[in-house]
Amino acid sequence: MDFIYGSATAVFERCEIHSRNGGHVTAASTPKDHPFGFVFFNCKLSGDDIAWKPTPEHPSTEPVKPPNRMADLGRPWRPYAAVAYINCEMGDHIKPEGWNNWRNPENEKTARYAEYKSTGPGANPTKRVPWSKQLTDDEAAGITADAVLGGDDDWHPNW
Repeated sequence: MDFIYGSATAVFERCEIHSRNGGHVTAASTPKDHPFGFVFFNCKLSGDDIAWKPTPEHPSTEPVKPPNRMADLGRPWRPYAAVAYINCEMGDHIKPEGWNNWRNPENEKTARYAEYKSTGPGANPTKRVPWSKQLTDDEAAGITADAVLGGDDDWHPNW
């Protein structure tokens, strides 16, 4: 299941996105000529806390999240999908690879997926798919609500 999807440019700030039963947190269809799609600032990604119970076949003493309860940060609904997570806390329900190409390797060439200073058990910058990006300090500083939502109409979302 996709939780947040479509072709909009949108900012999510200081919110909690709770995933149930895994799925995809986002499914962006960002137009090619739009620099931003979905941008999350200081958000918390949480998921259902359902673990396998130990069985004789699987005697682990550590709780394990069932694979079908794991979620990824996004999958491209269209080729130029753009999603960024800036300073977000990610729960243990986020898959280590983070992102999904939606069974189409061509999407890896055009999807624009980025993170900056993710925290929590679901933050795994070294395990993310190689076609996603970990932003530098300078790159992240350029992504603000004004930059994402501002346009030619001189509207400033933070005024």
